Amino acid sequence: MIKQMRIYVNNPAGISARNLLTANRLMSYEAVVPVPDTTLKSLAAEFDKLKKAKDDKTAIHVFPNPASDYTIVNYALEESGMVELLSQDGRVIRSENLKPGINQHLLRTDGLTSGVYTLSLKSGNKVLTTKLVVK
Repeated sequence: MIKQMRIYVNNPAGISARNLLTANRLMSYEAVVPVPDTTLKSLAAEFDKLKKAKDDKTAIHVFPNPASDYTIVNYALEESGMVELLSQDGRVIRSENLKPGINQHLLRTDGLTSGVYTLSLKSGNKVLTTKLVVK
């Protein structure tokens, strides 16, 4: 089995080889998603009131919003946590672990039906929610 292989995207022969190897399960491939400019329209939320949020150091910022294929969750956590994507009826669609600190996490939204979802960030005994629109 092939452990690692570098195939250049602009090379038609390389693309064909990648597709053939992936189809025969000799290699796995996940397309690279470019990270967009952070100045795009976004939705930010912070815990509690502004006064407490300054002391809390826990925040979440989601962009792009509305999303089509992916959204980037920009967060600050004092301890490890979890991000959950919830449907309008409260079902968990996706759930992924987050590392502590100031970081970014790519959350894929491709394959989801258009609509409004709730993005929930859980860390310790705190829960932060924000809305995410999927086109």
